[in-house]
Amino acid sequence: MNNTNTLLAQMLDFIPRSQFQKLVKEHGTEKSSKSFTSWAHFTTMLFAQLSGQSGLRSIEDGINQQRSSLYHLGVSTEVKRSTIAYANEHRDASLYEDLFYAV
Repeated sequence: MNNTNTLLAQMLDFIPRSQFQKLVKEHGTEKSSKSFTSWAHFTTMLFAQLSGQSGLRSIEDGINQQRSSLYHLGVSTEVKRSTIAYANEHRDASLYEDLFYAV
């Protein structure tokens, strides 16, 4: 049986999880987070960018349709648009800036 990775999985392979977790600890982005991790947030936003989603409702619908395959990428819970909006508003974007320079 052939195993092919999605474009999203191939893009996430470029990001070392250990480096990402180190940056999360440095920036403290998961201090008040319960289930929506910084990795899930990053994966969700990368999905939105790659699939050309323009609004929170379309991001929510698109990512939740792929939820069974996203479990293996680190998105284990259903993503709500209010959760995405809250994370976008309250998480420090410098984590992703530092990740950009690290990669």
